[in-house]
Amino acid sequence: MPAKYIVKIKTYFAAAHNLRRYDGACSGIHGHNWHVEVAVEARKLDNLGMVIDYDILKEITEKNIKIVDHSYLNELEHFKDRNPTAENVAEFLYKNIQNDINNYKNSNDIKLKYINICETNTNYVNYSED
Repeated sequence: MPAKYIVKIKTYFAAAHNLRRYDGACSGIHGHNWHVEVAVEARKLDNLGMVIDYDILKEITEKNIKIVDHSYLNELEHFKDRNPTAENVAEFLYKNIQNDINNYKNSNDIKLKYINICETNTNYVNYSED
């Protein structure tokens, strides 16, 4: 089997949300310090011996984190018609980050493996498109 490299970074953002049509405490407005892990993979390294420069991956990730950071997620266009659940937030970030990785000049062999979002210390969502 050919080699595979997986590179990960971690970051976080703070945001509020409430779950529409939900019968429980989360139907009220509340906030989280969301922890995000982004993992990319490649089967080969670039001419510097990297999958992707950590600074580039952080830049791409932070660009997309800024969209949700310190926001009320329900008011963002993407969540007007979908509940801002951790699952939907993970999918939103995954698709945006994957798009930016695809547009990165050296991305011919880089794939976004997954995004892991921790809404609390005990609640996690892992989103991938494998």
